[in-house]
Amino acid sequence: MTDYYKILGIEKSASQEEVKKAYRKLSIKFHPDKNNGDAFFENMFKQIQEAYETLNDVQKRNEYDRETNHQDFNQDNSYSNFKPIIDFFKSNKTLFYSGDEITFEWRTFNADLVEIKPFGIVSANGSKTLKLNNINKQFITIELKATNTNISRYVSKQIILENNVFRDAKTQSTHKSGFSGTYKKTTSYSSANNIKSETFWSAKGRLRRKDYLSRLILLGLLSGIVAAVIENSRNEVVLFFSSIIAIACWIIITIQAIKRLHDINMSGWWYFILLIPYINLVFGLYVLFADGTEGTNKYGADPKNR
Repeated sequence: MTDYYKILGIEKSASQEEVKKAYRKLSIKFHPDKNNGDAFFENMFKQIQEAYETLNDVQKRNEYDRETNHQDFNQDNSYSNFKPIIDFFKSNKTLFYSGDEITFEWRTFNADLVEIKPFGIVSANGSKTLKLNNINKQFITIELKATNTNISRYVSKQIILENNVFRDAKTQSTHKSGFSGTYKKTTSYSSANNIKSETFWSAKGRLRRKDYLSRLILLGLLSGIVAAVIENSRNEVVLFFSSIIAIACWIIITIQAIKRLHDINMSGWWYFILLIPYINLVFGLYVLFADGTEGTNKYGADPKNR
């Protein structure tokens, strides 16, 4: 039987993502239209398509593996009837903010089909990193499922991740009430949208592209007027106050830029790139036109929800 793994140049433990990546690369290389219709390339292209159609389908891949003995545990019949085992399934953290990266590690035995939601089919042992963008849920469940299809048995294990934004909101919602110094804790996760709210003079919170651009234009015009006054005036008092206003404009522009960085889930420290000549032109355009994070992130509430 044709070795589909060899045709695609991948290991038998390759994930579905790796199967697709290998197919895309080879289909471009061996496409008949790019090789003047050569019969050899046409035949190779057909084999690549056949291999992809089989290995990209979970059910077809399992049947193919059973028929060709590509499964590790089937190469030794002593393991074929053993129940699958998850030795460990862990992550480097369980608390997160939107935009964080979390790495998962796992090891299984006696399983020919291993899946992790949301990664899909993965190898029996390995690690993966997941970036959590635009998360508005309090909890996320990541599940590892290891199956021995030979005996139709599986085991699963879950890791529950908690969104730190909701924990912060819970802490802030604790308030004093009652008599004789007693305290009452009130949990209101809806208040997550009120943390670190944005104000014009504060670097906390987030600023959408439209508001950032309008403030930038307003402050830019004011800075231009002040610069013109400084350039043409000879009065020391006028020059002094104009300089104060110019410094204030620069500080306020900096504050707005930091809040814009927060909206695209970047630390305010990235602002220093805007002080580097030439590089600041490209980075400034990115800051202006990049899409903001949907929902609450670690820098504050979604501005469009206020």
